[in-house]
Amino acid sequence: MISKPIEFLYFFDYNMNRNTLSQLIANAVMGTITADEAATLKAWREESSDNEALYQELMQRSDLADRYVQRSSIDADKAWKRFARLHFNSSGNKRWWIAAACIAAIVLTATTLFMMNNKSEELIADAPQMHTEEVQALNAAINAGKQSATLIADGKEIKLEGSATAPASKAKEAVECELITEDGKEYWVTLSDGTIVHLNYNSRLTYPSKFSKNSRTVQLTGEAYFKVAHNSKAPFQVVTPNGAVVKDYGTEFNVSTRSKAGTTEVVLVEGSASISNKSNEYMLNVGQRAAMNMKGDLEINRVNLDATTKWNRGTYIFEDCRLADLVQILRHWYDADIDLQSGEDLHFTGSIDRYGNIEDVLKAIKKVTGLKITREDRKYVLN
Repeated sequence: MISKPIEFLYFFDYNMNRNTLSQLIANAVMGTITADEAATLKAWREESSDNEALYQELMQRSDLADRYVQRSSIDADKAWKRFARLHFNSSGNKRWWIAAACIAAIVLTATTLFMMNNKSEELIADAPQMHTEEVQALNAAINAGKQSATLIADGKEIKLEGSATAPASKAKEAVECELITEDGKEYWVTLSDGTIVHLNYNSRLTYPSKFSKNSRTVQLTGEAYFKVAHNSKAPFQVVTPNGAVVKDYGTEFNVSTRSKAGTTEVVLVEGSASISNKSNEYMLNVGQRAAMNMKGDLEINRVNLDATTKWNRGTYIFEDCRLADLVQILRHWYDADIDLQSGEDLHFTGSIDRYGNIEDVLKAIKKVTGLKITREDRKYVLN
């Protein structure tokens, strides 16, 4: 999405890390720069008059975020071209290329900040940023019509389509919100603290429109990927139907209640997190999956992170997966009528583009398993 502008940074050699410089100027333009970052940026500005002139020129354009951020998505390539045409010539001088890279960072920063309902100073500083693959997956979901959910709040039911965030409640006090996805749909939502939640199909997330200073708790049924905004004074907690409590200590993790009736599964991707029953709290290491049943019994093992969490970035990766389980996922994700008449216990290993065509996916399965696939009206038959 932003590869072209960032590549331009590598043509020049200056003391500061290239990506760091572009992000520092982006943070300054967006008003999210920290004291330490400001000091680093000040030192770079003082290195030369050209650096200072470029900084002042960019800072005067304080409307950059409003100009290039669109409500449903942001097209960085178009933003890049518009910015180049309006504000710089194409002579290839050093200031042009540095500015280009800075604007690329501004575009990405603006995307993340735009998605946040609550612009609380102490929370934005520690808010997570979406990975490039996640931004691409979000855009693909929007283009495919899969970024869709129903929001129930303030006694009203609102259909959300395409937007990267749920609308903020107009109520002065916090109200309970329910975000619900159906088969074939998903939704990225940014909560009031800056935490980004990717809610998978056929799932339900319950959360307050505004978190309190000391408590951040949500309830989940289904599956979601969490990129949690760090706040040591108010740990982020996910409560599931069987009473399991997943507590964040500054991290990314995946939570699912799908695999077995009454079982909560947590996969830790980055940072630190725990899972608790009524009496004990168990810390997880990166790459571990914890499965807790209705009785509170816990099983922890290591897993392939790509196979368990890459759906968040637009790819299904199956590792020795029973065909019956794979077809069940396809039924829900593509909202498709698939009749598996035989081969339930065949095992499948491979990757599938989540936003690919269902027929292409079935052809890939056919190639690997040798099953015959026919279509009867809107039903796919595998035997």
